[in-house]
Amino acid sequence: MDSKRARVFRAAADSRVSVSAIARLMQQFDVQGSSRATVSRDIASVLGTPTSFGDLIQEVAVPRIGGGVHMFEYVQPQALMELLLRLSPSYNTALAECLAAKPSSRNRPWSISFFADKATPGNLLKVVNERAAMCMYWSWEEYGVERLSRTHCWHIAGIVRASHLKEIKGGLSMIACKFLEAFFNAHSFAEGVLFVVNGSRVPIYGRVGTLLFDEEALHGAIGSKGASGSKPCALCANLVSRRSELAAVDVRLKCVDALTWDDLDRHTDATMRALLDHLEAQSSLVPRAEFNRLCTSLGFAHVEGGLLQSRVLRPHMSPTRALLYDYMHVVLVCGIFQHEMWLFLWYFVEHTPWHVINTNIERWKLPCAWSSGKPRGMFSESRRKSCYSGGTFKCGASEALSFYEAFRHLIRTSWSDCPHHAQLTSLRAMFRVVDGFQVMQAGGRPSNFTACVRSYIDAYLIAYSGMERHGVRPMFKHHMLLHLGYLVDHHRERLQTAFVHERKHRDFKNRGSQQDSDVNWNRCVMMSLLCVDVNAIVDGTCLRIGVHVLDAQRSPAMEAMLGCQPCSVSRRASKYGLILSADDIVFVQRGGDPHLQVYAIQCAVDHPGEGPCLYCIRYERVGADEWARVDGLPELIGVHSVLAPAVWRPLDAGGRLEVLLPGLLAYGLPNAV
Repeated sequence: MDSKRARVFRAAADSRVSVSAIARLMQQFDVQGSSRATVSRDIASVLGTPTSFGDLIQEVAVPRIGGGVHMFEYVQPQALMELLLRLSPSYNTALAECLAAKPSSRNRPWSISFFADKATPGNLLKVVNERAAMCMYWSWEEYGVERLSRTHCWHIAGIVRASHLKEIKGGLSMIACKFLEAFFNAHSFAEGVLFVVNGSRVPIYGRVGTLLFDEEALHGAIGSKGASGSKPCALCANLVSRRSELAAVDVRLKCVDALTWDDLDRHTDATMRALLDHLEAQSSLVPRAEFNRLCTSLGFAHVEGGLLQSRVLRPHMSPTRALLYDYMHVVLVCGIFQHEMWLFLWYFVEHTPWHVINTNIERWKLPCAWSSGKPRGMFSESRRKSCYSGGTFKCGASEALSFYEAFRHLIRTSWSDCPHHAQLTSLRAMFRVVDGFQVMQAGGRPSNFTACVRSYIDAYLIAYSGMERHGVRPMFKHHMLLHLGYLVDHHRERLQTAFVHERKHRDFKNRGSQQDSDVNWNRCVMMSLLCVDVNAIVDGTCLRIGVHVLDAQRSPAMEAMLGCQPCSVSRRASKYGLILSADDIVFVQRGGDPHLQVYAIQCAVDHPGEGPCLYCIRYERVGADEWARVDGLPELIGVHSVLAPAVWRPLDAGGRLEVLLPGLLAYGLPNAV
């Protein structure tokens, strides 16, 4: 019945599915009801079933700025886990696997990851969009890299309209605090919460492990003054802004422009809490104007009842380790990548016009999991005009990751003899930082990421140190990047980012736009998102890890391009979150051979006794980046041997390809290059 109900739930949650289609499904599966409203009530009745921890949707009173209270509705985490365990055998299996891999105990509790960001359904250009809202998600870090890369493994925590958030005393900090306190109030994860997993009662212990925000949400969640304070960094005690000029009068203070690291005094949990306690004590003793100046000088605002001030959370959270600057917003979204690209193009545009760059980039074919096939329009005329009007290089995070390999090849082959060697070095060092991030996305751990980051910072300062008169200065995000390098090498194996949550926002935007009534809008949208996630977890596909083959179909275009005989190919094969397609060229390392080999995927099969395998056409290296097809029958390659898909382009009709070595392989496997 669970699988039948799940299919009806999925249909009912999608407004594009007609009522008649839902009715046919209900009749086929013997599910009672005859309309979308009936199905919605059936869904609500399942999600509304009381659990051992109370109702799934609970509410807590938070104070308003002008007096009174606002009832904040959230998804109770213990109740959600019990509901998922009750409905989904796949979730039972996945949770049992996680507990076997990383047992949860009082001394080694699991880590809660929490993310909050603003999303806007409907027209983004509306002057006042009443449906803009703060969306909050959470998950367990012990789910593992592959599961955490999937949207449905991040659970909805709550939704608060931006207009309501402005009225709440403490804003995002208050509601984030109230939600995270739900983990440690009644049925506290600090003492262990018992769940029935595959028929056995198992305790799960937890603590707050990661607080992930972009700069705007960081300001709202922890009260960090950021760029408006004399001390812009929440994690450093002696870093000051350039306009404060404090670094010029006290040698113990370091200016954010200096991008130093060894002389920085990083906050400990004790020093950060002492600072917050001092602000709390002074808030009732000094005049408001003087207190505001104190907050500005210390770099924190006092948020009464906020996230870092919570006495409930303090024993279960290390703020200096939990706070994580979001790599995506530091580097790939209006960040260092766009800043560096714009400065580089400003130097080099006289050597190569944009349309020449665009033609070169569009010749490359990308792995199918990245995009529709090719990077298009990255250096078009319209993009050039937009960049010049904005004074920066404009591209999104996925666009940046899709073209930087091809752009690195272009500067290596075409611009290596240009006189601006320092700028070339800086750009290539920045690409190296992106390579390290790609290693983490693939489930690995880059070696000495701190050294990689510091090499880039040094190269940047050499290349652009004399351009202050043109308004070119280091960004605060350069300093944030130093913290990310330190965290990877000392505290974390992998940087969590907002990539998954940005994809998850799409569901919110769809549901938020489709909701007709403003009455109980938060609850209705939250229930709709819960239906989507619960259906996916009941189905279980999002919980599967390892290697499997999916969706077999032909790829005639690839057959013609590579000169293959017609064959039945598999559309996708998954290897630890890496999606492989019949349109891909892949790098393979077989057995103890240290050298990389290149293969074109022809088809994927579940081979008896071997498991998931690929039938591939082999290519031999004939130049630095050129590979020629080897005649003969396709070879059988185990999916576990595949390291990464490649960026490539055909050179001629004789079976020669130009294949770029992915930076993540060059970073992670230096002996194999």
